[in-house]
Amino acid sequence: MSLDTLERNVVHSENRRILVTGSSGFIGSKLVQKLLSMEHEVIGLDIVRSICDDENFKHFSVDFTDKNELLSLFDLVKPDVCYHVGAIADLNFARKHPAKTVEVNVMGTANLVEACKKHDILLNYVSTCCVYGNTTQHPTTEDAPKNPTEIYGQTKLAGECILLGYHQLYGMPFNIVRPSTVYGEGMRPALAVYIFLTKAMKGEIIPIHGTGKQTRSFIYIDDLIDGMVKVLERSRNQVINLAGAQEISVIQLAHKCYEVCEREPNFEFVEDRKGQVMKEQISIEKAKNLFSWRPIVDFDIGLKKTLEWLNKKN
Repeated sequence: MSLDTLERNVVHSENRRILVTGSSGFIGSKLVQKLLSMEHEVIGLDIVRSICDDENFKHFSVDFTDKNELLSLFDLVKPDVCYHVGAIADLNFARKHPAKTVEVNVMGTANLVEACKKHDILLNYVSTCCVYGNTTQHPTTEDAPKNPTEIYGQTKLAGECILLGYHQLYGMPFNIVRPSTVYGEGMRPALAVYIFLTKAMKGEIIPIHGTGKQTRSFIYIDDLIDGMVKVLERSRNQVINLAGAQEISVIQLAHKCYEVCEREPNFEFVEDRKGQVMKEQISIEKAKNLFSWRPIVDFDIGLKKTLEWLNKKN
C-alpha cells in the first residue's frame, strides 16, 4: 500500500474515547498521560489501581481474561479505539508460570480482539520484537521470519496471529506495534537498565549473563509513546517496528551505567539464560516512511534521565 492510499484510508478525528489495557503499567501509564494531554477521553483497564486523577480518565479494575466481564465493559463505555498494552511481560515470571502467561497473553488477547470486533473498532496491539528471536536477518524488518526463543515471545506472537486471523475473516481494523527493549522513567524493576543502574549507584557488582556480547536496540519510553500515538493517527492494518537507533551490547550497557553513576566498573560473568537472544538490531524504516517517526533521545541522555528518576524514587 502506498502512503497516499494509506492516508486516504485513515480517519482523523479529535477527542476520541480510547481504551487502554495495562493502563497502570510502565508503557500503559505513559500512553494514558500522552493521550490525555492530547485531550482524548481515556478508559483505563488494569487490575492494578491507577493513580491518574485526570477528569478525562476513568479506571476499571477489570481482568480481560474474563470474557463476559470484558464484553460488558465494552458495552458500557463504548470506546472508539483500543490499545492493548496489558500483558505478562516479565520474562522470569513467564518462565516460572507458562500456563498463566498463556492465559493472559493469548486467551486475554483473544477476548480483546472479540470485543473490538463486536464494536467494530480499531485495535492497536502492542507486541514485541522478541517475536523475531535469533533471526539471521539484520537489520530485522517486519516481514523477517519469526522464531521466538521464550514463552513470552511465543505468546505475543500467538496474539498477533489471532488478530491477523480476525482481520482476514472480518476485515477488523488493526495495527501491530513491535517495540524493542524499552527503558526510562517508570520502568519495571525486572528490566536490565533498572537492575544495572541500581547496582551501579551502590557500587555493587553487575552480573553479566553469558558473554555479554548480546545486543539490544534500547528505546526510550517517550520515543516509544510518540510512535504509538502516530500509529493511531497515521496507520491502519500495519505491522510496525518501533526501536532505538543504537545497538548496544550488555557489556557496553554495564560500562555506561557505571560511568553515569561515576563508579568504577565492577561486573562478573554468570551463566547465560536459556533462550537468550544474541542480537537485537531492528529496522525502523517502515515507521520512518509511513509517518516520519524516528527516535530522538540518545541512549546516554535517556540513561541520565532514568538515573535522575531512580535517585528521586529512592
